[in-house]
Amino acid sequence: MAQGSAAVKGRRRERPAPAGGAEPLLLTAAMAPKPQRRPPRIRRRRRAAGPWALIVLMFVGLLLAGAVMGLSGKPVRLPLWVVVEAETRLNAVLAEAVAGGATGRDVASVSIGGAVAVVDPDWTPRLVLEDLRLTQAGGETLLVLPEAWFTFDPGALAGAELRLQSLRLVGAHIGLRRLANGQFDLSLGGASPTLSFDSLAALLDAADAAFALPALSRLTHVEAEALTLSVEDLAAGRTWDMGDGRLRLEAREEGLAAAVGLSLIGGGTAAARAEVTVTTDRQGPGARLGVAVEQVAAADLAALAAPLAWLGVLDAPISGRIDAGLDEAGRIGPLTAQLNIARGALTPGPGAAPVDFDHAAVGFSFDPERERLSLHEIAVESPSLKVRARGHADLPGAASGQVSEMVAQIAFAEVRIDPQGVFMLPVSFDGGALDLRLRLSPFAVDIGQMVLLDGERRLALTGRAAAEDQGWRLSMDAALNAVSHERLVALWPLALAPRTRDWLSTNLQQGELFNVRAAVRLVPGAEPRLQLTYDYTGAGVRFMPTLPPILGGSGYATLDGTRYTVVVDRGRVLAPDGGEIEVQGSVFTVPDIRERPARAEIDLNTSGSLTATLSLLDQPPFGFLTTAGRPVDLGQGQARMRAHVAMPLVRGVPIAEIDWRVEGTIEALDSEVLIPGRRLQADRLTLAGVPAALDIAGQGTLDGVPFQAAYRLPLGPEAPPARVSGSIEVSAEAVRRLALGLPPGLVGGQGEADFTAVLPKGEAPQLTLSSDLRGVSLSIPEIGWSKARAPAGRLEVAARLGQPASVERLELEAAGLQAVGSVSLRPGGGLDRARFSRVRTGWFEGA
Repeated sequence: MAQGSAAVKGRRRERPAPAGGAEPLLLTAAMAPKPQRRPPRIRRRRRAAGPWALIVLMFVGLLLAGAVMGLSGKPVRLPLWVVVEAETRLNAVLAEAVAGGATGRDVASVSIGGAVAVVDPDWTPRLVLEDLRLTQAGGETLLVLPEAWFTFDPGALAGAELRLQSLRLVGAHIGLRRLANGQFDLSLGGASPTLSFDSLAALLDAADAAFALPALSRLTHVEAEALTLSVEDLAAGRTWDMGDGRLRLEAREEGLAAAVGLSLIGGGTAAARAEVTVTTDRQGPGARLGVAVEQVAAADLAALAAPLAWLGVLDAPISGRIDAGLDEAGRIGPLTAQLNIARGALTPGPGAAPVDFDHAAVGFSFDPERERLSLHEIAVESPSLKVRARGHADLPGAASGQVSEMVAQIAFAEVRIDPQGVFMLPVSFDGGALDLRLRLSPFAVDIGQMVLLDGERRLALTGRAAAEDQGWRLSMDAALNAVSHERLVALWPLALAPRTRDWLSTNLQQGELFNVRAAVRLVPGAEPRLQLTYDYTGAGVRFMPTLPPILGGSGYATLDGTRYTVVVDRGRVLAPDGGEIEVQGSVFTVPDIRERPARAEIDLNTSGSLTATLSLLDQPPFGFLTTAGRPVDLGQGQARMRAHVAMPLVRGVPIAEIDWRVEGTIEALDSEVLIPGRRLQADRLTLAGVPAALDIAGQGTLDGVPFQAAYRLPLGPEAPPARVSGSIEVSAEAVRRLALGLPPGLVGGQGEADFTAVLPKGEAPQLTLSSDLRGVSLSIPEIGWSKARAPAGRLEVAARLGQPASVERLELEAAGLQAVGSVSLRPGGGLDRARFSRVRTGWFEGA
């Protein structure tokens, strides 16, 4: 047997220590593989049997004496002298173990408080030792067991040998500490660590040597009840206290099998429990480890083994199972796990707000050679989030027990996002992929690329999220190839620029958006910054609630920090009257979306028929034609307008809070409405309007008579009447075309007259006209008077342009003639009567 023990010890010494630090304690120190034990030699067994002969004979005699009682399973308390003899024999065995190096060198003796013998109905003898204590040479207690149940091999008893068949311990307390240098300290009975082992291999050597003792050669299983275990891992910086433990160790022909179940004491996790099993194979040096957990904190699992380190960023209870291989040095080999994560949160650090979740499940396997996790299943289920995915993750340093980051590639089968209060509608995708790097301390996630697919829609994201002492720092860029207006609104978080989102939802109708680009920047202590650009086509855009929307609009939009802009490259407006108006290069801008209420600036460029344009300009807040008491159908022509409006984005905004201006041109004007009974034509007129007034100016003809005029329409409830001022041709042709009723030959040549017409509401226009008569010849043969073209003169006219028109005052002074009077015209045109109150010539003066 000495040779067998030496062989075992030699093989343990050849096992290399873990490189780069030992594996976390619970997975390695507790359940590492045991080498094959050689059966004890017959010569050794016979030599060891002699010292036990006396106690065996006494034990057998007592059992025979109590056989009748034993048949019913009643206990027989052994006399004190038998207990003393048992102590002596056990101390002899302990001394042999110490000499052989199977246990710590400081162990001195064993003491027994009492002993009880029991014979089971199957004639299996049992011995119960009460108050079993293991002490050091200095008297300090190493181990206290309230009860220890020994079952002996009946066949060995018949041969005067005492061979344990099974052992059951009750109430044991074990303390285990792993130092930062990989050394293990073991304490029994709750005392300070006193048994030290240089490595895990040394601890296993001691265990193997103890099992190789002759008295334990037929031991088939060991059980422990009410077990308490304290584990302190200085390398991982964690401590676990576990109670209500049960342990069973079986010596099988193919190897050893151990199972331990423990409940976590404290730690803030209710009903946390772990079941650990380990089996060894006598045909090889390795072992298999199985861990079943129930409601164990994620941080505790993360500290068990390097492949689980990434769980440390979660604050949630986990249930499930982990199966792994262990090599002869106790290092983690291939590993598989299926874990269910209950409601909890991602807690990256004390300064960053946690990210809550309801439930998740993950199934994976770990390849230590490649340091890779194969993620067979990733599932997240909650009212706000549903994810199904798979992939793999590389864990650099996992083989040496030091994991600081993971690099993962994930393939999504389904993504559905519907957090309450975040999106207006659920956001769904039917596939996608993710490349990321997760740094554990300090916590940071780098997204190399994330692509989510929904039919032809493709959302791509890149960026970084890091947890800092002051909070989250986020830098994220997103690109969306195409999306409908409704889906973009659904993708827009409700709390992110809500006023802009509301405007977009209300005023950008239908349409297809493409080339969507978004960037979000979040700095601790500062407001989030959002940048957004997108192109759109076939959209309905409503700039102002009082104006018809732009239909079939195409253009682009940008959101840069606090400034939001929508540009309409082209589109059309269906005016209330006159048909469609083309819209080009129009711009809607919110300079600062943070203002309450935010203000909008609108630059609207239109082209269309005069009637349609006037119909549009007659809508609130303008109301040009209604203010002037005019219809929108003033004539034929084309209008090009540019309008600028600044107003708060609120419902029912007062007209006084709307600032606007309009400018543009009217081309190919042809109207018989502006001046009733007269045809007004113009190739091009200019238009300009502000809240105080509207102005139209340009050159044209009135019934073919050239003129140049400016029209001014004051605006407002107390505004004065509109007026027209300008100049018009004075000639024989003008007299004829305008049907002024003057006799033929009275006017010749060509000159100009200045005029002003006041246009009061509901009344006939008032006209004043004056001319210096240069270039105009006049002739009245009946009185022998005439005026040549060259000399100047003076003509003053005051008329009412009613039906019929009347000249209320006419003054003429030229070439020696002075006349003052009035003229009335016939309803159909032409002179009715001219009266002169004063006429003066060289030969006549009178009325």
